[in-house]
Amino acid sequence: MITYRTGTFTNSNGDTFSVKGVPFLLFQEMREAQKKRWEKEGKELPKIPTYHTDIGEIDWDYKSVMKDGTEEEKSAWKEYVKAFNEFETELDTRRLDVCAMHITGEPNEDKDWVDMMEVAGIEIPEHENARKLLYFRTKVMAKKSETSIENDATRLFILVQGLSGIINEETAQAFERSFRDTLERNKSGRTNHRRTRKARKLDGKQVI
Repeated sequence: MITYRTGTFTNSNGDTFSVKGVPFLLFQEMREAQKKRWEKEGKELPKIPTYHTDIGEIDWDYKSVMKDGTEEEKSAWKEYVKAFNEFETELDTRRLDVCAMHITGEPNEDKDWVDMMEVAGIEIPEHENARKLLYFRTKVMAKKSETSIENDATRLFILVQGLSGIINEETAQAFERSFRDTLERNKSGRTNHRRTRKARKLDGKQVI
């Protein structure tokens, strides 16, 4: 039996959860599987537009295509960005569901959550996986923000990747500790929002 590393995740409400890593290549296999689904459904996969030079085809980037590209090339770039965002959003949703499966503990043991579901009129599923998904979406994920360090989903991705050996675990743990420190400062009324150097490097960047 394979045992994965575990860590502590703190959401924006200050609730803590135990989470374990995933198989090292799982996220990579999920990306490949989604490519196959898109191809089967007839969707065009995101492909970076290129331009021709004497040394071959070169990929456009946003700054260069906006500065030097033709209207047709700018339009192609916008279509690429649209397809890329659609692909990544769909993949992110599935990866979040996988993370939900790796939150340890039994949701039914959280009395506050059970009471909240009853008041909300939401029936708690009998199936374990469905129950974990509901718990994840209605308790674990407390806040969405454009800033990575305040976005519960982004921070959970980073932590799970660290526990799984996909990125440096020390970096992932530093990012999470930085958020917990900020949370404690906010609770105590302090205004020092400095973050660790490693946490700042990850802030605002997609790491999966």
